[in-house]
Amino acid sequence: MIGSATRGECHSGSQLLHPVVHLHVFNSKGEVYLQRRPDWKDIQPGKWDTAVGGHIDYGETPEEALHREVREELDITDFKPEFIDKYVFESKRERELVYVHRITYNGEIRPSAEELDGGRFWSMQEIRETMGKDILTPNFESEFKRCFRKELGMIQKQITAANVNEQIKQLYQTAFPEDEQIPWDDLVRLIGEMHLDFTAYYKGEDFIGFTIVFPHEPFNWYWYFAVLPELRGQGKGQEILTTLIEKYKGKTCVLDMESPKQECDNKAQRERRHEFYLRNGFRDTNLYKKFDVVEMTIMMMGEGTFTMQDWDDIVSELRKFWTWD
Repeated sequence: MIGSATRGECHSGSQLLHPVVHLHVFNSKGEVYLQRRPDWKDIQPGKWDTAVGGHIDYGETPEEALHREVREELDITDFKPEFIDKYVFESKRERELVYVHRITYNGEIRPSAEELDGGRFWSMQEIRETMGKDILTPNFESEFKRCFRKELGMIQKQITAANVNEQIKQLYQTAFPEDEQIPWDDLVRLIGEMHLDFTAYYKGEDFIGFTIVFPHEPFNWYWYFAVLPELRGQGKGQEILTTLIEKYKGKTCVLDMESPKQECDNKAQRERRHEFYLRNGFRDTNLYKKFDVVEMTIMMMGEGTFTMQDWDDIVSELRKFWTWD
């Protein structure tokens, strides 16, 4: 530390690098405590943020500042912080040297009525579902992805015609045979017209893959499921499918895949894929459909049965929006 400046000077867009401390408070259930920033705050008012954050006073060590801020904001005095990371955070208004810590704490938390607008514990599922919706501070989101990737798990992002990107497009166009693809421009159009559940999956900031589901009663149709080629065989596909199955829990879902019974050059690959879905709770319907020379089999999960008439009905629904012959 080479000098001192006021909070206003540091937040004026001067880009003065100034040190701050952050503390992430977890409980034994793996939930994380977030504070709500009061509406009168000049930066990110009304949003949910890291449990504790504050500037290091001139002459203080990071450890001294952390204990002071935790006492002032949450009235916690007996804790042993674990240092996690140190990095520089930049925005248009400020430039911070951030010292990140964490604790596991199950005691009473009394948020300051003067500095905070309350707080509560959030599950990782809540955090994942809330990210990107302008409810959490951007600082918290970026830091949590950076420092707690393992705890956070797979992040889901709903894809629309407005936010679909080149990386997703490239994976789509390379992961599936051309004759199995809906032309890209048509697919983007169908996202809104058919209310497709197009979901991208991330670990932190890193793109992993995507799924596309046509939500349809009484059967939800799994259209596409792809993982980046360099990440295949590392359990990412299993993690995505587990997430998707949980999302549609209690609902009947169907998918079509290349039949493992047809003699072909990629028979072994088809058999592995078929076993993968069987292990995850899908079952064979013993229905087959041929498209040109490729035989497709239909698998399902959930209650009831699926007939060829059901297949014709769901395909007819697609034909209302897009035709291929």
